[in-house]
Amino acid sequence: MHEASLARAVVNTVMDALKDKGLKDQRVTSITLRIGDLAQVDLESLEFAFSFATLETELESCRLMFTSKDAVVRCMDCKRQSSYSTEYFYRCKVCGGPCELVSGKEFDVISLELESSGVQ
Repeated sequence: MHEASLARAVVNTVMDALKDKGLKDQRVTSITLRIGDLAQVDLESLEFAFSFATLETELESCRLMFTSKDAVVRCMDCKRQSSYSTEYFYRCKVCGGPCELVSGKEFDVISLELESSGVQ
């Protein structure tokens, strides 16, 4: 189950970012991840692993949110981009040439929501 290592990586990434930005004392209320369609991540398992990875940390009560990233391929012959399809499997839908993956395997922290301090 690689979701446990992914959850720990998210925690480490967020904690490092907070420290680097001088926000270590801020409470994180949510983390949004962008996960590619081909990343092979089970979201329920990731949420479960995240709940354990955040125990007794500053992130313990924060929510994990997700956005997806479509899998896109680019033909190496005609240079057209199209959505990945298992029907064509790395072959161009237009010319039949070989394709390379452009996106779809992402696993990125894209945003954090911090608790407002109430100071204006």
